[in-house]
Amino acid sequence: SRQSRRGRVSSARAALLDLIDELARSTDLPMLYVTHNPREVERLARQVVFMRDGRLTRTDSLADALARPDSALFQPPDGVASVLTGALGPAGADGLQPFTTPDGVVLRLVPTGHDGRQRRLRILARDVSLARTEPAGISMLNRLPVQLTQLHPLDEHRVLATLRLTDEQTLMAEITAYSMRE
Repeated sequence: SRQSRRGRVSSARAALLDLIDELARSTDLPMLYVTHNPREVERLARQVVFMRDGRLTRTDSLADALARPDSALFQPPDGVASVLTGALGPAGADGLQPFTTPDGVVLRLVPTGHDGRQRRLRILARDVSLARTEPAGISMLNRLPVQLTQLHPLDEHRVLATLRLTDEQTLMAEITAYSMRE
């Protein structure tokens, strides 16, 4: 059936991406990977080359490409996303898996089945909340110290906040204009 064929193609594509990722890491050779899929770029790239009508328009590091609110990497339905670099550890007694950023900030995640290697964690801007004071009594486990560096109006009701983590990684948060004013 068409659906089972899609599943096989998706599995094969995932296996191929794993192989390319492992090959790039183990050989440390420069590679050119051409794709229109933002998730593949986020997973594999260190540098991103943008083209339009067959012409080079911009070259950015992955971090810089993801720190721009108008980045071509942001597409519906997900919208703006951040990619943090860190290492996954084995799941703990609480059933959660630690993701540790280079400066030692630990996020707790639902287990992914991977651990030990340097990884990238994709976080949608619409899934990030901001607080001016340390929240208490909430179900959100992951709270990161950040510095607000920029605000970008998306439309009359939404604002994109650019945040800097202590290790200089960028995190984006989509908030309402009302929340920004508050």
